Amino acid sequence: RSVSAAAISPDGHVAVTFTTDDARSFYLWRGPFGRAVAKEATLTHIFSGSSGRQSTLGVFMFEAACSSSTMTFTTVGVGHFKHWVINFPQNSPITVSQKKGVYGKNPARNPLDWAWRKDDGSAWLVADNGQLYMVMNHSATASKQLASKPLACVEQLPGGRWIAGAVDGTIYVGSGDSMKVEEEIPFAELQGSQAQAFSSTATARFNAITVRRHLAVFGCSNHALFLVDYTRLELLRVLQVSHTTEAWALDFHPTLAILATASARGGVRFWNVADRKAAVGKVLRSEFPAWSLAFQPTDGSLLAVGMDKGLLEVMHFPSLQPTFRERLSRSAERVSSLRFSPCGRYLAAGSWDQEVYLLHIDSESRVTLHRILSGNSSSIVSVMFSEDSRYVMSNSKDCQILHWTTKDGTLQRSQSVFRDTRWQAPWTSVLGWPVVGIWSDPKYDASDINSACQAYAPHHDLLAFGDDYGCVKLLRYPSPFLNPRIEVFTGHASFVTAVRFSPSNVLVTLGGDDHSICQWSLQPRGFEEDLTPTLRHPWAELEGSEAPQDRFAFLGRSEEATPREDPDPEPRRSRVFQDINQVQIGEEEKRATGPTGKRFYHHQQSQGVRNALQWD
Repeated sequence: RSVSAAAISPDGHVAVTFTTDDARSFYLWRGPFGRAVAKEATLTHIFSGSSGRQSTLGVFMFEAACSSSTMTFTTVGVGHFKHWVINFPQNSPITVSQKKGVYGKNPARNPLDWAWRKDDGSAWLVADNGQLYMVMNHSATASKQLASKPLACVEQLPGGRWIAGAVDGTIYVGSGDSMKVEEEIPFAELQGSQAQAFSSTATARFNAITVRRHLAVFGCSNHALFLVDYTRLELLRVLQVSHTTEAWALDFHPTLAILATASARGGVRFWNVADRKAAVGKVLRSEFPAWSLAFQPTDGSLLAVGMDKGLLEVMHFPSLQPTFRERLSRSAERVSSLRFSPCGRYLAAGSWDQEVYLLHIDSESRVTLHRILSGNSSSIVSVMFSEDSRYVMSNSKDCQILHWTTKDGTLQRSQSVFRDTRWQAPWTSVLGWPVVGIWSDPKYDASDINSACQAYAPHHDLLAFGDDYGCVKLLRYPSPFLNPRIEVFTGHASFVTAVRFSPSNVLVTLGGDDHSICQWSLQPRGFEEDLTPTLRHPWAELEGSEAPQDRFAFLGRSEEATPREDPDPEPRRSRVFQDINQVQIGEEEKRATGPTGKRFYHHQQSQGVRNALQWD
């Protein structure tokens, strides 16, 4: 099944993991956990057993009671909390003692987080009934109702005080034994402009916290991370935001350092590529799940979004005022692929109803349906234009490649006439003679590659693609042979749904269930200096735009909040790709080798930030 919780002993020699199998098994491992584990390091399984009927969701080591021969910790999970003591005698078998916790007068259905108070074994516990409990060993000695909503995280503060967070975004700060609440503040009322910007589009659903001095990092179930100064009740920085469901669409603005992504929940997010962080609060809500999007390549003045139910919306950018909104598919199938022609006069929309809808754009940016291109026998996965915008090409799920003229929508029966045709840059289709080499992996089937993208000049002889095994791969372009040399890179914990190069050759890859965006730079092997020119921060340029001041006007605001201190930049690494940023921190891709020598991919679905926050 899967690992639901894990922790490492204070000396770094032993780890305990809890799983979700039928026995709710736990395992003890011995290994070099106190330092970075090398690839050749080995872990030794030393003990295993059943933890009970309910799943364990968090493990909290009691460092004061741990030694080389004893490990003491508490677990919280579905319907229970337990106190554990594990002994490691030198010449005797390992012994395990576990005691189920007792609430007293105010029982909770599910405890959610735990924080040790003192070396005497007392601790704080919060639960889904909004109660804060004071616990000694395995018994609750006192409790207090703090919120009507579940309290999802708690942490000890200096001087015996505590801080807790609720799922509705409320922060509580209180004193010690009396459990008196000293501060209660909703997230949206924190100081700092980013708090209001985030709250305008989402709710801070706290479920994890870690504290150092006057700073607290809050994690959320909707994949956000916040750095808060709890002494001043100020949000210093939004460290991370993400889509909360699968995201399949992304595109770069052709001139500004803006990246747009869209998710199956229906939101379009904008990201600051120059500063390598999210544009907080800059979210466009759509009525239906969004599966494709594209900027007009000439000046980026139009943004097209393809959605479920066959809906296509084209908006002016940055005002996001709609200029076209129509249901194209009569069978209400999703619009799965979008691409503007190089001249900017046409927009091709591929749909799962097996049709390609060709739209015309006039000089005043008015959009009209020009032709419906038929002939495919399966759903469309990608569309492209020729370099001169005279032809449009589609790829479908059944590996069919078709061509039509843009003038009158005539289907071209002969494929050989296109052997010398120049296609628009960058190449983004997964099928075609120039990309035969991306299918060289023998374990691939026709659905295992979701996206491909050619780099821009001067590296236009390279192409990147992502697959269902969480890999990002790089090879020469064009690649008409089945045995090309391919560089493989990892970083996603789920299938890669989309890849795209920016005009300055910054590569962004989009994960599916891991809800992550990885940003990569393209560098010659062995070269230490970054060759990628950085585009200027775009949001200040949009200040004073003539766009109407509507609910999307925040796109034109520059961010005012700046942190008091910045972390040191990550050291550069010499390789063809350099992972320079991962917007949403996901699990590392896991691979194992079975007894037959075959490699197996271990899928991981991100469930938000929970019980995994730790200061380095």
